[in-house]
Amino acid sequence: MEGSSSGNNGSGDPDFGMFCFCGELTPSRTSGTQKNPGRRFFGCANYKNQHLEDCGFFCWYEPSILQGRADLRPMMVQTKKKAVRTVQQCESSASMTSEEMQRTTITMQMKFEAMQKEFDAMQMRERNGGKMNWNYLWIVVFCVLSYMCGKSSQ
Repeated sequence: MEGSSSGNNGSGDPDFGMFCFCGELTPSRTSGTQKNPGRRFFGCANYKNQHLEDCGFFCWYEPSILQGRADLRPMMVQTKKKAVRTVQQCESSASMTSEEMQRTTITMQMKFEAMQKEFDAMQMRERNGGKMNWNYLWIVVFCVLSYMCGKSSQ
C-alpha cells in the first residue's frame, strides 16, 4: 500500500521505528569494527549518501531500552528544528559581521583619505613656509651686512 509501511528495526515491535535527527526512519546496521564486531546499531538514514549530509545520529541496538520509545520522534524532530534555527542564526550573524566589516573598512578608508589630504596640506604649508623662511634669512643677512658696512664706514 502506498503511504504505509511498517518496519521492524530489530526491536521486536513491528510498529516501532527509530528516527534520526533528519526525521527519517533509521535503518538497523551491523558493526564490522574490531571493537564491536557484529553489534547492531541504528544510524542516520543519510549515512554514506553522497547526495545528502547525515545528521550524525547513532544509537546502539538495545532491545530492552528501545521498547516503548516511539515517543522520541517528535522530540527528535523538534531538536532538528532547533538545530536548523541555530544554524540559520549563525549564518545571519556571519553575514551581519561581514556587512559590519565592510562598513568599518569604508569608514577607515575615508579616514585615511582625510588624513592623507591633511598630510598633503601640511607638506604644502611646510614648503611655502620654507620659502618664506629663506626670504627672512636673506633679509636678516642683508640687514646684518648693511649694519656691518655702515659701522665700518663710520
